[in-house]
Amino acid sequence: MHNLHECIHDATRVGFGFLEKDYGFTCAEDDCNRVRFDSGRVFVQVVYDATRSFEVTVEMGQPDCEGPPYNFAEFLRAFAVADHLELSAVQAADVVVARKFVERFAEVLQRHGTAVMRGDEEGFRKLQAQRNSDCNAYERERRLERGTSVAERAWNDGDYGGVVAALTPVEGDLSAAQRKKLELARKRSLLAD
Repeated sequence: MHNLHECIHDATRVGFGFLEKDYGFTCAEDDCNRVRFDSGRVFVQVVYDATRSFEVTVEMGQPDCEGPPYNFAEFLRAFAVADHLELSAVQAADVVVARKFVERFAEVLQRHGTAVMRGDEEGFRKLQAQRNSDCNAYERERRLERGTSVAERAWNDGDYGGVVAALTPVEGDLSAAQRKKLELARKRSLLAD
């Protein structure tokens, strides 16, 4: 495992060296699980979880902002870097894979992250907008799952009013088949009244 830590550390210091050279970052933290670069306005950190998941992650943020740092998946989506979405969740348990992914993280960040690395407010607004969009989408998915689950039980019980009550709040997110089921439940509910 020690060689893997060294590999990730070395690949991070080399691959992310552009932060120091091009943007004036300094290496603020450097241990076996994390290398953090900081410019005073922006930080970028490469983290390796050697104890559980073997994930290699890249996070970025502004030191004075509340909340967790932005992860690489948010960065990729915010800046429409769709051809590298495989970098959103990386697990590396061997030296070759680890080095490859750390190098790819650095390459993609260098190519697409200028606004963030400079600390431009617009870049961080994009990241925050992406996080908000992700949270809203997640909440819509949860509401849809809850609504369809309740509706399914109500349908099986012949409670068509219950189906209508469960699905109406999520009607805009229903599939075509689910919308037909809702319409049928509305008709049957009216007939039962």
